[in-house]
Amino acid sequence: MSKLAKKKTDDTKIAGPELSFKDPAMQALFHLLCERWLCGTFEVRFLSRVEWEKGKKNIPEGKTLLSFPENATSEEVAEILRLAGRMENERPPVGIGDVPAHALAHFLFRRAMKYLARNMPFSALPRYAKNCLLAWHDGQITLYEALRVPVLRIELEEVRKTGDIRRISEKEFEIADKVQMVVRNFIHEDGVQQPADMIKKQTLNCRGGSFLGGAILSEIGVPYLLGDVPRHSILVITASDGTIEWHDMITPWANEELTRDKISGCTIGEIYAYIKDPTPDGLMFDVARFDNPRVEVKGRRFLTLFPPETGIQMQIIHGLAYDLVGCGLGEGDPQKKRDYFSQALLACELSAAYSPKYEYAYNKKGEVLCFLDRYAEAAEAFLLAQSANSQNSFCYFGLGNAYFALGKNKESTDAYRQYLALADKNTEDDFIKTANERLIQLAGLPASV
Repeated sequence: MSKLAKKKTDDTKIAGPELSFKDPAMQALFHLLCERWLCGTFEVRFLSRVEWEKGKKNIPEGKTLLSFPENATSEEVAEILRLAGRMENERPPVGIGDVPAHALAHFLFRRAMKYLARNMPFSALPRYAKNCLLAWHDGQITLYEALRVPVLRIELEEVRKTGDIRRISEKEFEIADKVQMVVRNFIHEDGVQQPADMIKKQTLNCRGGSFLGGAILSEIGVPYLLGDVPRHSILVITASDGTIEWHDMITPWANEELTRDKISGCTIGEIYAYIKDPTPDGLMFDVARFDNPRVEVKGRRFLTLFPPETGIQMQIIHGLAYDLVGCGLGEGDPQKKRDYFSQALLACELSAAYSPKYEYAYNKKGEVLCFLDRYAEAAEAFLLAQSANSQNSFCYFGLGNAYFALGKNKESTDAYRQYLALADKNTEDDFIKTANERLIQLAGLPASV
């Protein structure tokens, strides 16, 4: 661990007034979540306490319009969601429901998973994929119908009744393989990972593939975990016989069974224990070998397992933050630019709330804080990313930038040098160039100013 690591992951819980519904940026973010996740079929409104008290008794069960007081407590949010038809298994993970914004985000996500699973069209799939994998000649218009998801669920339930672990596991993998082969035939498009975009375009990126594949597997009842790897997202099927298999939703030929000789940094027993009781902290280890070069960093291949739905939620909220940053960078109006960055910051905080080990949320949070000229806070965010994974090169690049802006020249120099030691020369040319240019500047400056 580098001497730059000064923060512990115990300090990473995101809570406080910055996540209040009173914040206009937070209200805008939730309207965007409804639009991007539920395609405008669901709406939230945030009212003053007086306005909300007048109308709170008029919320019928299952209604797609929900109203919240701007200063709602966790208990009030829970009751509103219960009246809206919230099921017991839609409870947020431990700790997440303690902040109203987290509870609402999780509720919307659970609905989004079901909405995506049941409304994804498939007309753009290649003919061979439809002919070989789907029942589509009787007027089916959604993937849910064409995959015969209710039938697959019943078939799996019937096999489970036999108690034959071998047969059950074979059926689980048969279904997982089929879902994977269908999902991987959608055209891959960078940045497409939100349900509204996937449904409209019938394209997806790796996160979108995990979202769609996971949503369908959840509907059927096939057990899996979310696998987070450098610059990529996968699903890990955890079959009833103990077999653990990497399933890449966009590159199926890279599937690998995780066995003792293929992992380091933990034991198979520890993975089994995590499968039985997955925690938001995640479980990180190295995978010794597999055939997917996109997940290699400086000769090492990291895999972090997360609980399935919360892991996907964490990733796609982070993806939304990434989109909002892009909108901010492309906006000419200073106020609108700041609004986008403010929403992106809140999305980063929502994403980071799910796990103290999700370094990408902290990196993006630090980046956004730099755009907002909040460099001291940005440095804190990058240190949290480094605490989560000291081999993540971008946290050091971000630290270098933040310290440079703060005039902490020695710290900036140390951070840029650490970045260059970890940077991937095949994919980070522009960042490497910037770091080297800054080091030349810093060489002519005093150690601190």
